[in-house]
Amino acid sequence: MLSVYRISLHCFCVDELFQRKYRYLIEDNIGESSFIRFVTFINLSFILGCMVEGNGAYDNDNVTLDPESYRIREVYAYFGLTMYHIQCLERTLSMLGATVYNSNADHITRSQFDSILEVNFKKTLGQLIAQIKKSVDLSDSFENKLADALKKRNFLAHHYFWKRAMKFSHTRGQEEMLAELIQLSGYFKDVDRELEVVQRKWMKAKGITDETIYQTMGDLFLSEIKDIDNDEAVKQVMDTVIYQILDDATSKIFFIRKY
Repeated sequence: MLSVYRISLHCFCVDELFQRKYRYLIEDNIGESSFIRFVTFINLSFILGCMVEGNGAYDNDNVTLDPESYRIREVYAYFGLTMYHIQCLERTLSMLGATVYNSNADHITRSQFDSILEVNFKKTLGQLIAQIKKSVDLSDSFENKLADALKKRNFLAHHYFWKRAMKFSHTRGQEEMLAELIQLSGYFKDVDRELEVVQRKWMKAKGITDETIYQTMGDLFLSEIKDIDNDEAVKQVMDTVIYQILDDATSKIFFIRKY
């Protein structure tokens, strides 16, 4: 299993990999092959989510905790997982604003594309939602969902532990907080997946197949493990790739049917 700390480090490393790589994938003018390779990087957020939830949000690290310490650690772990899914949503909206909701995406230069992403990555969730709303007509239900996501995100980021201070001091309150955070984690993951449906439809129209995406995912992880001299670590990575592909295929069918 992966600890919360190793997961956080891996999330950071892959995000750095994305930001370094995409600059070399876009030619002076965006071509189809370069653009296909770039878009597949967006799906790394799926992989990271699977690494967190497929392998467990934490591990025991052979440390025996008393019940209260264990509950407190669980609350912190799932708060971190929830914020991770919020950041995935923010990144997805940032990249959709540079691709799906950018009418000039097929005609801009590499430097222009870099500039769009750089600006989008600095925006808050509220600013990103406002940008998307200006670019496309959203259904009332989905617009309300984005507004609700923003409200929940701001509460978590700015007020959560202050408002839950008394609950955090006793067993029942800690259990209620844990259940709440598990629900919120799934909520933000689902909102992000709904946007993935929009992305996948656009990708399909551009001729980008699932096979291309999965091949790129596999190549990225193979490059990640080529210098790892640890059989267990390699097995974890390979299990993650398999889990990711199965989970992605299953969730894609579910969300396309639902929406």
